[in-house]
Amino acid sequence: MSTFVFLFYSLVFCSEIRIASLDPASSQLLIALNLHNLVVTADDLSHSLPQLKDVATSSKGLVVDYEKLLQMRVSHVVAYDLGFTSLEPKLHQLEIDLILLKNQKVTDLVMNLESLNTRFQAKSNLYIQSIKEQIAALPKVQKNTSYVLQIDYSPNYVAGNNNYLDDGLKYCGLKNTVKTKGYPVWGKEEILKSQVDYVFIMSDVIKKHGKKTVTNYWLELVPGAKIKTIDADEFSRLTPSFLHSLQKLCDSLKP
Repeated sequence: MSTFVFLFYSLVFCSEIRIASLDPASSQLLIALNLHNLVVTADDLSHSLPQLKDVATSSKGLVVDYEKLLQMRVSHVVAYDLGFTSLEPKLHQLEIDLILLKNQKVTDLVMNLESLNTRFQAKSNLYIQSIKEQIAALPKVQKNTSYVLQIDYSPNYVAGNNNYLDDGLKYCGLKNTVKTKGYPVWGKEEILKSQVDYVFIMSDVIKKHGKKTVTNYWLELVPGAKIKTIDADEFSRLTPSFLHSLQKLCDSLKP
């Protein structure tokens, strides 16, 4: 009898849970926890995630099709906290739970996985433990080495000191030259005043403006700096793949 009750509960639980993912990073976390079978609609980049093929599109930026969410009987919306807070009143009105994931520190990845694991009974404790071990094993290969991370070229947006990119590079032993929070614009004056050992440039910046143009710009201002390109797709989202890429970057900086 107890087995029947358990099976009945499992069927009811699974039938009630219908998840909409509003951004690629959230989709990747749900896949990592083997929860993709509960995802009924995903973000515009779902075509790059084979486990989520043939799903509809629920959002583009902050534009959410609430009617579609209702038609698909979505019970939960999962998204990184990147402006989606504004959706909460409307979703609450529609009796849809909004789960916002954090993305300011590397350890937020563990917290997000644990939250989703508990909420949706994913039973992925061993996987989450492996993520914790990967973070603990990140090699601190540099000491008192300064850097600046450029995320866009026109204007010069750089990564400040209050995000997971900054926090992740600390694990390599690197120190952010940018002292302000967020993603401030750096002019030539700020660059000239800085003492930068490494300049990390997102690959999409190189693709858009050309490696020679971007590299020469920095070398003219900080001639002693080492220029490295990092993969924008891998570093632009706080996911397990970001952690793997961070490990490779740390290893590449070994003296």
